[in-house]
Amino acid sequence: MKRAIFIALLSVFLFGMASCAGMPVPPETDLYDDFGNARFDGRYDGSRWKSSESRIPTVAQKAGKLSFFTDGPAESGCGRDLYSKALPVPLGGVRYVGAKLSLASPGNTKFSHVGVGLSCPGLERGDFLICAYVLNQETRPVVFCSLEYVGKDNVVVYSYTHDAGFEYGKEITVRIDLDGATGAIRWSVDGVVVAETVSKDLLAAIGKKAKLWLSTVREAGAEALTTVDDAILYYL
Repeated sequence: MKRAIFIALLSVFLFGMASCAGMPVPPETDLYDDFGNARFDGRYDGSRWKSSESRIPTVAQKAGKLSFFTDGPAESGCGRDLYSKALPVPLGGVRYVGAKLSLASPGNTKFSHVGVGLSCPGLERGDFLICAYVLNQETRPVVFCSLEYVGKDNVVVYSYTHDAGFEYGKEITVRIDLDGATGAIRWSVDGVVVAETVSKDLLAAIGKKAKLWLSTVREAGAEALTTVDDAILYYL
């Protein structure tokens, strides 16, 4: 028992020291799904994820990643969301979410994206999303950070586009940190903070339940393969 308590205290200490040094080290408990369980190859873990009603594009684990794909170019515009099934948590307790995202070349100029974030349903203006997308812009992918309401009218209340010469097919690690006391939100890409804001919308939603959220959208004719790996969610 004493050894277990010592290890727990040491973990908290090291996490705090790393955070103060500007290089946060996530605790071992933050990994929600690494998509590495071979039992779910060719599908996804239904005990962890619930899909939106759309069944296009196909979602399945492949080679230790979650892939969103269509057989050939999408015949019409399509999109699909996955929500964490096992962990709807108080939004005010969430400290960060994130994932490794990649977008293969769409093969043309058609739009495609893959995203990660938090979905907080039941607000007056619709579902509140705190999210980050990797999307194609002209000849390269960029990271789009946003706060938005999805409902009868979709409204983006904050956005920032981070363009750092990313390559198609390369994994980009995205993380979103939240401060429930102040409403501060910080987006990091590959370990570097790229966007920050303070949101009254976040403070208004503190008492609501939130879910880890994965998403992809593609325009008709887009051929892009999008993948997600190591989806993380850390809350108190």
